[in-house]
Amino acid sequence: MNSEGPFELDPGRLVDVLRLIADGAPNAVVAVDAEGGITFINPKAATLFGYRVDELVGRPIETLLPDRLRGDHIEHRRDFLNRPRERPLGIGLELAGLRHDGTEFPAEISLTPVQGPAGRIVMATVVDITARKQIEAALAESEGRFRAVLEASPNAVLAIDESGLVVYANPQVAATFGFDVAELIGQPVEMLLPSRVWERHVDQRREFMEEPTARPMGIGLDLSGRRANGSEFPVEISLSPVRTADGILAFATVVDITARKSLQQELLQAQKMESIGRLAGGIAHDFNNMLSAIRGHVDILLDDISVAGGAIDSTEVHASLEAIRDASERAASLTAQLLAFSRQQVLQPQVLDVQAVVAGLDPMLRRLIGERVQLTTVIDPATGTLLGDPGQFDQILLNLVVNARDAVSDGGEIVIGAGNATIAPDDAVEHFDVPPGEYVVVSVSDNGSGIDHATREHIFEPFFTTKAVGKGTGLGLATIYGIVRQSGGHIWLYSEPGMGTTFKLYFPRVDEVVDAPVRTVGGVQPAASGRLLVAEDDPAVREVIVQLLTRAGHTVLSAADGAAALELVSRHTIDVLVSDVVMPT
Repeated sequence: MNSEGPFELDPGRLVDVLRLIADGAPNAVVAVDAEGGITFINPKAATLFGYRVDELVGRPIETLLPDRLRGDHIEHRRDFLNRPRERPLGIGLELAGLRHDGTEFPAEISLTPVQGPAGRIVMATVVDITARKQIEAALAESEGRFRAVLEASPNAVLAIDESGLVVYANPQVAATFGFDVAELIGQPVEMLLPSRVWERHVDQRREFMEEPTARPMGIGLDLSGRRANGSEFPVEISLSPVRTADGILAFATVVDITARKSLQQELLQAQKMESIGRLAGGIAHDFNNMLSAIRGHVDILLDDISVAGGAIDSTEVHASLEAIRDASERAASLTAQLLAFSRQQVLQPQVLDVQAVVAGLDPMLRRLIGERVQLTTVIDPATGTLLGDPGQFDQILLNLVVNARDAVSDGGEIVIGAGNATIAPDDAVEHFDVPPGEYVVVSVSDNGSGIDHATREHIFEPFFTTKAVGKGTGLGLATIYGIVRQSGGHIWLYSEPGMGTTFKLYFPRVDEVVDAPVRTVGGVQPAASGRLLVAEDDPAVREVIVQLLTRAGHTVLSAADGAAALELVSRHTIDVLVSDVVMPT
C-alpha cells in the first residue's frame, strides 16, 4: 500500500476484493465515490446504521451523518479527494454517525483511497466507540470523584513518582507547607523535609519503591516537615503505593500534629503535677511517721535525763537510741528510693554478666517467693554484658519478682529471661522509646492476674500502688523506672487482665570483660592516719561526720562551702577529701 497516492487495483478484481473485505472485516466498511455517493456497504455497516444494504447504495454519504456535521463533511470530503492519502479520523475529535432511527453514536473513521474502474473511491472503516466512550466517561467520573476527595481532604496529600519527584499535590499541601502547588510539581519531595534528613530519606524512599506496601510513619517518632519559610513542624505520614501505567506512585498523606503535640504536652504536664502531688503527699506522710518516732524517743531521753539528774537506765537509753537509728535508717531508705526515682542517686556502674547475677540471686529469690510459686530462668548463653550498678540491678530483679509473686496464685509461675536484641530503625516505630542499637533484654514474666489499662497508665508513678494499705509504699516500680533510665536503659510493660504481666528491660549492650570483684585482705583495719577535709553545707551532717572521723583517729578539717574548702586546701596538705555531691560554691 502506497501512502503517497491512491492504491492501484486491477478493475476486474475490485468487486471480488470488496466482497472479501466485507466478509472478513470486523467493522463497518463503506465505499464512497468522488461525488460522495455510497457505492458499497458491508452487512456490518448496514447493521450499525440500521439500514438494509440496498437502501444505502447510491445515497450520499452525508445520509449517515448528523445534520450539524454535513456541511463541513462535504468540504472535508472534497479536500481529501484532491489530496488522497490514508489517514485515521476521529481520534481525539468528536465524530458521530447517524442511524436510520435518528439516534447518534460516537465514531472513529479510517480512510483509504482506492483507484477503481470507474475512478477513485474512498474506503471508510467505521468503528462505533460508544462502549469505549462510556468507559472513558466512567473513568473520568471516577477520576473526578477521586480528585474531588483529594482536593477536599483536610490533610496534605502528595503523589511522588519512582524518582522522588512530586507529580501531584492537593491544595492543603500549600496551606501546610507554604509552597504554591505549581512550585512543587516536578521538584524532589525532599524539599519538604529538613535538610538533616535528606540523605536518609532518599534511601528510605528507594526501599519503599522496591517493596511498596501501605504503611504509617511517624507514630511515636519525631518526624518533621519543613515549610517554605524554613520553619519545621511535627508530622505523621501515611504512605500508599498506587500502580499506574507510568510506574508506581507513592501517595503520602501528611498530618500536621503541632496542635496534638501541644495538647500532649499539656496533658503530660498535668500528669506530672498529679504525680508531684502524690509524691509530696507520700513523702510527707512517711517522713512524718519517721520524725515522730525520732522526736518521741528524743523527748523520752531528755525527760529521763531531767528526772534522774543524769543517772539514767542505760538499757532504756540503748533502746531509745536503737529506735532512733531504726527510724533514721528507714528515712535514709526512703530518700534512696526517691533519689532512684528522680535519677539523682550516685551509681557505681560495673560491667555485669546477667547470667551470673541471676544465678547469684536465685537462692534468695526462691526463698522470697516460697514453694507455692514456680521460678524458671530462661537465659540465652550468648547474652552479652551490660553496664550497671550491681546493687541497683539486684534491687530491680528483687522488686519485680516480689511484685510477680503477689500477682500469681498457688501453682503460678514466674520466668526470668535474658537475651540479646537488635533494635533496627524500622523497629523503633513500635519500640518508639528505644533508640536503634544493640541491647541486652532482661524480662520478668508471670501468669498472674494481669494489669488493666487504667492501672498501666500510672504504674511507674511514685506512691501509686494497688496493694492494700500497709502492704506497699508505691515506690517500687517508680524506683525501678528511675534506675533503668539513669543506667541508659528503657523499660516496657506488657500486660492484660487475666493474661499475666511481662516487664522487659532494655540495657545498652557493651563488649567488655566483666569487672572482677574488689577483695579485702585479711579483714584487718589499717590504723587511722592523714589529714581529712570534710566539705558539707549542712551543719548537722558536717558535725556528725567530723566527730566520727575524729573518733577514728584522723585529723579533720571542715568547710561549709566550696570557697572555704579551697581556702583550706591552699593552706594545708589534704590527704583525703570528703565532700557532699551537691554543695554551694
